[in-house]
Amino acid sequence: MEKSFIDSIIGHLTTISTMATLEDAANTKKLTKALINYLKYKTGRENQIVKLTEEIKYVSDLIYVYQVRNENLLECHISIDEECRNIYIPHFTLMSIVENSLIHAFGKVESKWLISIKVENGEEY
Repeated sequence: MEKSFIDSIIGHLTTISTMATLEDAANTKKLTKALINYLKYKTGRENQIVKLTEEIKYVSDLIYVYQVRNENLLECHISIDEECRNIYIPHFTLMSIVENSLIHAFGKVESKWLISIKVENGEEY
């Protein structure tokens, strides 16, 4: 997708988020903001490295969008060892795994979904 198209969508979603604030529609605002964050993150940092905690924040936004979209069929557990929180990873490393699992693995599943992300400092790989 072209960046100008994504920027236009983000602009429209920002308007919806503002309207949700004015109408005191907190859930709509939260969902719209999560979608805006996801789109900005997906399109704005190609070929960069990011802190693991930053990537997890945007993964959490995507998870939230899917939870709302799929009536809370999706459950997610995220556990990160304290000493791993500030490591750097290539942009979209975890996001691509989570996004692909949501699209391809869970797309036709009608029961509860579970995604578990665990990052720990270990000696073995």
